[in-house]
Amino acid sequence: MSSRYTDKKLVDSLVQKHRHRHLVGGLWDEIAGLQLKTVVRHGLTPGHSLLDAGCGSLRAGHLLISHLNPRNYFGFDYNDSLIEAGYRAELDADQKDRCPRSQLKVADVTQTLPFERRFDFVLAFSLFTHLDRESVSNGIKVLADALSTDGKLLATFFIAPDRTVDKITHKEGVVTFSDQDPYHLSLDEIREIGLRAGLSSVKDTEFTHPRGQSLVVFKPNS
Repeated sequence: MSSRYTDKKLVDSLVQKHRHRHLVGGLWDEIAGLQLKTVVRHGLTPGHSLLDAGCGSLRAGHLLISHLNPRNYFGFDYNDSLIEAGYRAELDADQKDRCPRSQLKVADVTQTLPFERRFDFVLAFSLFTHLDRESVSNGIKVLADALSTDGKLLATFFIAPDRTVDKITHKEGVVTFSDQDPYHLSLDEIREIGLRAGLSSVKDTEFTHPRGQSLVVFKPNS
């Protein structure tokens, strides 16, 4: 697994320059609102529990914490400095009370997660777009294990027309690759990865992302 987010020295230096919003891709308000709107459209209610995989500096988290009942938002990220910057700068006192810092963990999505529970919803927005195919496969398996029996995993990807395409320039101007960050995968590859993790999947045709990512919704096979 290799991307700019795994360079902890780089991330720490940018966080120290108060660039925690830039580090998670910018478009702070637009994409945060999109994430909240999307997960609500897929059935999220305040009583559900939610795990934000790759929560970063809480771009979506600061809205989700207020939407959910207290103690129902959990998150993890590879970089503790990014979590800490978001927790200090983006949450007010009430939000911190609703989501104690202990519910935000440092973890690698390809490894066993430090949560002793399962979740009704798991979000993975702009996470797998930075990981190679093997890491995506491992990550989907890990997140599948974090889902409740009727839970949903909502994950975004850059989609390739088939698995043989090495480079794509998307209409939004983003260039993606099969073998370097940012990565793309074909829908067939995504479905196969899901099935190996015990999940069925479907592309959300209503979802529109400003940088051209697509949303795939995974559910445990019945």
